[in-house]
Amino acid sequence: MRKNLLKSVGKVSLIVTGLITGAASKILWLYQPEK
Repeated sequence: MRKNLLKSVGKVSLIVTGLITGAASKILWLYQPEK
């Protein structure tokens, strides 16, 4: 039980980290001053 829970938590944290990274890069790209 505990190992499965840890695995699912790890997967969720990976997905959340990916989403946050993607959103941050998108925001940075959007707010970049046009050259």
